[in-house]
Order: sequence, then structure tokens, then C-alpha cells
Amino acid sequence: MALQAMIEVAGRAFADGMQTETLEHVLDSVACLKCEDLDLAARMASLSRDDRWCADEIHDEPGFHVSLFRVPAGHTLPLHDHPGMHVIFRTLWGRLRVEAFDWALEFPGSGLARLAYKRECDGGVAPILLEPHRGNLHRIEALEDCAFIDVLSPKYDPAQGRKCSYYREVETVERGDERLVRLELASE
Repeated sequence: MALQAMIEVAGRAFADGMQTETLEHVLDSVACLKCEDLDLAARMASLSRDDRWCADEIHDEPGFHVSLFRVPAGHTLPLHDHPGMHVIFRTLWGRLRVEAFDWALEFPGSGLARLAYKRECDGGVAPILLEPHRGNLHRIEALEDCAFIDVLSPKYDPAQGRKCSYYREVETVERGDERLVRLELASE
């Protein structure tokens, strides 16, 4: 029930143009999800140590997409982006670390990014909102076997400039009293 309610709330919110008030409703509905709503005990039992991660499509429609990711302890989803997209992310099972970066927009085309945050998340942590220019570059490290849900809008669409890209850190750069990191495109 909570999963279907969240999908309905998200559908209305994303059709509404992602206004702050409607995004808050989506965050609240994602916060209400429980492991039972996604049959996580059974899904996690089938997680293989050989998997880097597994992505289960939960819902897909023109305006948004919902996926459940399952990641064995010790594995990492590499540094990647969600260009021009909003993503609501919530850990449902286990514990993980999210390290998020923002492009240093004052240095266009430089590949420079600044650390936005680094935090550990478990099922007790509220959903996180990644916006097109805030926390959009991130990597996720499984500290324990974990599962998290991603609700994103609009969907990836390479024809519209929304292709997932992967990055690697090349060097640390000092700009004034700030420490930035230079990123380069990488293969997955």
C-alpha cells in the first residue's frame, strides 16, 4: 500500500513540475516506505557476493522512474551523475556511505567539483533529495549489505542530454582557501 501511494504521489508531483511543496510530499511518501513494502527480506536473501550491485525496476512511466538497488557489503556504485534530474534517495536496508559533490560552477569546463557532503545512511535516515546542481555527483559504498530506493525525474534520456556518466578523481586542486577535486569521465 505505501509503495503504491508513493508512486501516485510522485506521479502527481512530477507532473506538477516538481514544485517545492509537491517534492516535500514525495519525500514524505518515500519516508513511509518499509522493507515489507518491497519484500526486501526475500530480495536481500538472493543477493550474491559476486554482484557489484543489482537494480530492480519498481516503476517506470514517462515522467519518472523508481528503482531498488541492492549492494553487497564492500561494493561501491562508482562516482556518477544524474544530469538535469531530481533524485530522491533513501536507504531501506543495511548501512551505506554517500559521498556527494557539486560542480564548481564558477570554474566552467574545468572539471572541478567540491565535496557537498559525506554521510552514513541506514533505514532510520530521512530521504535525501539530489537536485540538478546539488549533490548530483555521488558514489555509494555499502558498509553492510544494503538496499536503497531511487525515485528520479525526469528519466535518463541521452537524446535530451540526460545520460548517466561515470567519473574518476584525478587530482586535488587548491583554489584560494578551498580544496576542490578535478574529475574526468571514466568508464563504468
